[in-house]
Amino acid sequence: MNRLTVLLALCIGIVISSLAIAADDIAGDYTCKGTNPDGSVYKGEVKIKKAGDAYVITWDLSGQKHSGVGLYLNDVFSATWAYNNAPQHHGVTTYQKQPNGQLQGKWISVRGGRVNTETLTPAKANDERRSRGVEPLKSVRILN
Repeated sequence: MNRLTVLLALCIGIVISSLAIAADDIAGDYTCKGTNPDGSVYKGEVKIKKAGDAYVITWDLSGQKHSGVGLYLNDVFSATWAYNNAPQHHGVTTYQKQPNGQLQGKWISVRGGRVNTETLTPAKANDERRSRGVEPLKSVRILN
C-alpha cells in the first residue's frame, strides 16, 4: 500500500470513530412530555450535560424545577432526581434511547408508588423540523 492509501484509511477510521462516539452521546436540550400519577399530562424542557462519566439532568416542567444525576450505558439512561424546592420528594427515571434520538422512559417517585411515562425529544430535531414547516413527530413506526 502506498502512504496516501494508509493515510486515507486512518482518517476514515478516525472520522467513523468520532461519529460513533458523538452519536452515542445524549447530552443536549430536549422537550419533555410525560404522565403524572393521576394520569394528567405534563410538558417541559430538559437539559442533559455530561460531567465526567456521569450526566447531570435538569427538568423545567411549567416552572417546577427538578435536578438529578445519571448514568448512560448501552442505550439506557438512568437518573435519580429531586424537586429543587422539596428535596425530600425524589425518585428515579430510566430511559431507553430510540433510533430517532428520543429517550423513552419510565419514572417513579417516593410519594407515588406508580410507574409513570416520560418521553424526551431532542430539541434540535424539533427545531430542524419546524424550520422546514413540519411539526415534530408524535410517534415513529419502523416498518420491516
